[in-house]
Amino acid sequence: MKRIEIGALLRWAYTRELPKVHELRQVFGQAPNGVVSAHGAVREAGMLGTVVDLPDNVWGVVPDFTAETLPHPDALRIAEAVEALAGCEPDWPEGWNPLADLGLGDEAGAAVARAHDRVFVVGADGRRRMRRGAVALVRKHAILGGVPDWEADTPVRKVVLGPKGKPAWFRRDVIQGVDGPVEIEVDGMDRRLRIPMPDAYQKHWWDPDPADVVVARAEYQLWRAALGLLVEALAGALAEHEATPSPWPAEPWLEGVPESARVLPDLALVHSPAAARRGRRRVRA
Repeated sequence: MKRIEIGALLRWAYTRELPKVHELRQVFGQAPNGVVSAHGAVREAGMLGTVVDLPDNVWGVVPDFTAETLPHPDALRIAEAVEALAGCEPDWPEGWNPLADLGLGDEAGAAVARAHDRVFVVGADGRRRMRRGAVALVRKHAILGGVPDWEADTPVRKVVLGPKGKPAWFRRDVIQGVDGPVEIEVDGMDRRLRIPMPDAYQKHWWDPDPADVVVARAEYQLWRAALGLLVEALAGALAEHEATPSPWPAEPWLEGVPESARVLPDLALVHSPAAARRGRRRVRA
């Protein structure tokens, strides 16, 4: 058995072996369940008299039509384990804070809340899913290398400016609407005296937006948790390889942050590939 770190094993499968599969996901508008061979696409291209861009094969990689051998059986088992990650359901627990290293104070909670709707989407079946799920993240970095970008510049708090580049002032006012009084936000400057009104206030924003950092780090943690699940799922399932854990930490941004300042997340994955045959369970990310 050849022991290989899970990231390197995924790269081997997706860049060297899985391109040898020529069955395509979709050709000329056919649904994915009507898989056809690449040779059919070549015939269609000849009939049309033009070069047609071929879609990815059934494992999400561009097929290698020059391959003279079939993919290694272990690569196929790896791809099946990756596809099984589609059954994972990330959990977003209350109090999860991936911004402890940025020193944002109370703003961290607000940024996490804003990021929630950027991370998740509710499908037609009512299930909540991440916009970029575990399968897509694992496949992407198996093909392109690297890891999801978790690093971030410390956001700078800036004041909202007016049309002339000076700090803007705002105030709340009440007007009579169709259905009754309505509170609106209006200019807070006294234009005659050129000073802010007594009840005026300023507004601020963060550059860059820390909510974007939350999204990136949520994807990183999902990717890292998926690697752990794959190591578990592939244990004893491969003929010539053994997957070893990834050296990447679950929260690289917390290196050097005191233990007391850490709020460990519970970005859980439900229904892991290894648990597919024995029911639902939770696995800590």
